[in-house]
Amino acid sequence: MANIFERFRILNASEVRLFDKSTDKLIVKILQGNSLSLEVKSDSKSAKEQGIEAISWSLGKTGTMKLSTETTSFAQLAEALGSNGLKLNTENETYNRTETATVEADGSVVITLSTEPLTGSVVSFNLLTRDGELMESLTGVVDVTDKKKFTITDTGLKIGNIVETNYIESMASGKVYTFKVSGKGSNTGARKLVANVLCKNRVDGSMTVMQLIVPNIILENSLTLTFDAENPSKFELSMKVMSDAVLKDENGDPLFFELKSLAPIVTP
Repeated sequence: MANIFERFRILNASEVRLFDKSTDKLIVKILQGNSLSLEVKSDSKSAKEQGIEAISWSLGKTGTMKLSTETTSFAQLAEALGSNGLKLNTENETYNRTETATVEADGSVVITLSTEPLTGSVVSFNLLTRDGELMESLTGVVDVTDKKKFTITDTGLKIGNIVETNYIESMASGKVYTFKVSGKGSNTGARKLVANVLCKNRVDGSMTVMQLIVPNIILENSLTLTFDAENPSKFELSMKVMSDAVLKDENGDPLFFELKSLAPIVTP
């Protein structure tokens, strides 16, 4: 399946807005879209631009649209997705963990961690004072078969002492972690997407800002987010695009999307 937006030379998007299709209420606004794609599969159709047969594309009944972007409005985004929780998919990440255990017999304690430490990472054990400050460091011996179990033997250990363990956990590739945001709604109905897009003219290479309207989309109820030093909240939205029952082209066929000029069209 070809990217229809790419064949129309839609380069990027800004002022991306999602509306509730049934009420026309604005739900979320995303300032910048880094990339936008729409793929459909059905009968082929061609179009002319300035008298030249420029493109052919598929007119399907459904399609898949993806928007790569970033935002800090996670609560609004959760409402747009129809969920109070956003799933964070990460892989090959590491996290520092802290756990405590209570000494139940003088002179020794067996500690079983909740997860297995990263191979090669340092596992630290410390006695805690009553107010939670670190006291002396302790030495733990890992079990031969169970890498989560450690035994500490020290004459200074007394019943009731608290031992803190610090270690690095490795997350399995593809493991799903969930964090919560405060979304208002749980409606997962159809949406309308409106965005300003930069289009490149296939004939003369000129750039034109146009308005893109996708009248009938359904958002997937999850996101994949990536975080790094330069892009702290980059993610991709995946949307199912439906043909619209109301908006039709000049031949009476249902529309997937409209491109409207935001400036007067100049005929060469």
